[in-house]
Amino acid sequence: MKKITLIIIMMFSSFSNAQVGINTDIPDASSVLDINSTTGGILIPRMTEAQRDAIVSPAVGLMIYQIDEVSGFYFYDVNSWTKIDGGTDGGNAQLGGLQNYNGDLVSDNHLTFEGQVSGTLNPTIVTSGAPMEPIVVPAGKLYNIKYLYINKTGTNHKSAFYVDGFPLWGTEDGPDEVDFWLHEGQQLTMSYGGWSGQNGSYGDQWYVLVHVYDQPSTSNFLTFEGQVSGTLNPTIVTSGAPMDPIVVPAGKIYNIKYLYIDKSGTNHKSAFYVDNFPLWGTEDGPDEVNFWLHEGQQLTMSYGGWSGQNGSYGDQWYVLVHVYER
Repeated sequence: MKKITLIIIMMFSSFSNAQVGINTDIPDASSVLDINSTTGGILIPRMTEAQRDAIVSPAVGLMIYQIDEVSGFYFYDVNSWTKIDGGTDGGNAQLGGLQNYNGDLVSDNHLTFEGQVSGTLNPTIVTSGAPMEPIVVPAGKLYNIKYLYINKTGTNHKSAFYVDGFPLWGTEDGPDEVDFWLHEGQQLTMSYGGWSGQNGSYGDQWYVLVHVYDQPSTSNFLTFEGQVSGTLNPTIVTSGAPMDPIVVPAGKIYNIKYLYIDKSGTNHKSAFYVDNFPLWGTEDGPDEVNFWLHEGQQLTMSYGGWSGQNGSYGDQWYVLVHVYER
């Protein structure tokens, strides 16, 4: 009987002034639904992450409570589900799935990857274990890589970690402790085996620690990559093209995370410049950085050789930028 009475009240209210009041005779003028209670709350649908992602064509603003993985209230924001974070510490509240300790971001969700692979060289053959599978950042997530470990045994072999196919920490070992961010769709891989023509054996044991965050709707990333090569004295381009200037557009802030150059050839220089200043020197890329550029500032890269030097040059570059709205 109470249910029937409530339905009748709601129908009458919707026809009279498009407002519904529950336990109140005077709904707030700014509300469509005004519920008054001192003994209970609203219970919205509860479901797992898989059930949430199975919702067909969710409306913008749709809300659920997720009960597994990084649990909490989520709403659908145009293209992805966004966690409503309870934090109040400035910008940190934009990253769902974290806690704050002494100003540091610490995820309450993490992943570890570990294993081993070994075998013989020339050619590279796997006799035990298996190579590390690519680690790909899923939609709506940020991966903060904290540790990249390789324990190598054997002779004449190489193993290293790659981001989007680039050996950002070299081609012969793991960097150990890092603080590197990967966005949706980016991937981390690991090489194994040996140098071309080298005999012997190899053994690699690896461990990867990743902190997982929900990607804020106001954050994105960009990557720039390419290659240029040619001859020196004078500098002539015979393959590829120089890197175009990277200019911060209106309303954006660029956080440069990685500046990589793989150089081949003789007697040549290549380096990154901010507003025409070689902030990291004039002969190489600085690799991992944490440098902020504001609207109108630009990042460029030199190529070619020193005046009067003969020889050749070859530069392959990779730039990773985190993008934020002002």
